[in-house]
Amino acid sequence: MDYHIPVNRGLINTLAILLALIFTLSTQVALSDEDAHPHEIIAYINIYNSAGKTDYGFYRFNTETFERNLINIPGGHGLLSVRVCADGSFALGRKFNHKDFTNELLLMDFTNAKTIQLTRTPNGDERNGKFPSGTFNEYGFSPDGRFAVATFPNGVEIESGNGNPPMVLRDMSSDNATVVFIDLRKWVETPDETSITCIAGCDFPSFSPSGRRFFVPVHSTESSGMKIMVYEISSDNDDDETSPFFGYELPFCEIHQASFASDNLLYILNGDDLILYDLVGSRINRLDSFINLPMRGMGLIPEHLPVNDDFSEGPVSFGLKRFAVVSFVLDNLKTKITLENSTGLNADEINLRSENLIVAYGDIESTSLRWINVPDLPDEAYSERPLYHQLYFPDGFEDIAILASNTMGYQAFRIIDFTSDFVSKPIKGFFMGISDDGKGIMYFQCGDDNCCRYKGTNLSWETIIVQGKKVGVKSNRLYYLDMETGESRVLVGEPSHASEAFFIR
Repeated sequence: MDYHIPVNRGLINTLAILLALIFTLSTQVALSDEDAHPHEIIAYINIYNSAGKTDYGFYRFNTETFERNLINIPGGHGLLSVRVCADGSFALGRKFNHKDFTNELLLMDFTNAKTIQLTRTPNGDERNGKFPSGTFNEYGFSPDGRFAVATFPNGVEIESGNGNPPMVLRDMSSDNATVVFIDLRKWVETPDETSITCIAGCDFPSFSPSGRRFFVPVHSTESSGMKIMVYEISSDNDDDETSPFFGYELPFCEIHQASFASDNLLYILNGDDLILYDLVGSRINRLDSFINLPMRGMGLIPEHLPVNDDFSEGPVSFGLKRFAVVSFVLDNLKTKITLENSTGLNADEINLRSENLIVAYGDIESTSLRWINVPDLPDEAYSERPLYHQLYFPDGFEDIAILASNTMGYQAFRIIDFTSDFVSKPIKGFFMGISDDGKGIMYFQCGDDNCCRYKGTNLSWETIIVQGKKVGVKSNRLYYLDMETGESRVLVGEPSHASEAFFIR
């Protein structure tokens, strides 16, 4: 895979001096244990061996040796849409019951090698003719790994500790959207309702970088947008009768997106205004309006893309202090778009091919937008319509973003580098994650050569039949791309189906 990094000679000279200094001190200073550990990956993979048996579950990969080890955890098989916490100690997953068509939420404790069912769907007898039971939507973890979090659009009942799942789904007639937090520190010691806190909320919470704050949207009767509640999280909470959260409502009622720029600053897209709101000083700073910028970050979103699934997701992409949108330029819009041109090109010099993509971006230090001209994709990308584009910042990054482009038959992503206004060549496949030092990327491809069409749900594998005989499977291969060497390596050589993968921080 070809990923070109522009040469910065000043940076190279600085690095040379630093390397010489390190060499001089190498006999005096030893690397810490933390520095010596390579990045690890936890992935949920089905592996099909030659005997026709499927080995599936969580696997741990060493990104230096590429050694693969199965995480042996009872009950952690046959899951859909798993999420792994940042330090790799817990995972959440959904298990579908084909007998009665219900979903249940499971928590996997890797340290103690056990699986706990968190939800229970009441059967027909328990409902006594009432509406069918609701379900849960999004689930995941707080950035610091303290809380496991799940959203319930119809609400949930919390039962006392009796060995049964602690959360019972309400019936679908309930309009009581609830977000549930499980304090994992308490749960390990006492797995019961004293570890669980419920708040009202319509979407998965968006956390501040430190995890000390979060917000959730709540319904607004005044407009089509939302209100949001911001919560402060206590550092510790030993009192089972007291909520670990303190919440307050912000003075906006037409919010379509929001995201943290820092622990104290919040982006808010309220109506057509992009606002930077200071939570400490209650101050408002209006940034550029996108009213004349036709956004392209909408349409088909493949379900496994590593977005946050919270209220920060939408046409505007946020990466802490930086924000961006993917847009396009047409003749009749040239005079309307007022962007500071960061590439030195005039608007008339833009290639007016059918896509004509640009990435417009700004930051909290300025009220003006800049933009990057995005080169065309290969001709094969335009052979099928519609072609959807999604722009998002990987967690913890603000100087690079991922621009994913896909149809049902073409999938690729490009890396946008805002420090050099550089757009990488397309990498075929689906981006899955980037290591926190920016040196490694995970992605997977549909089929051995990315020629298989995207199926839309879980990218499920298919049996290959030739003249009535099974000769193999169409697989989804998980790859690791070394950003320094440009070398791409498949992590599982056997036919396999990779659904989710996570870098362990």
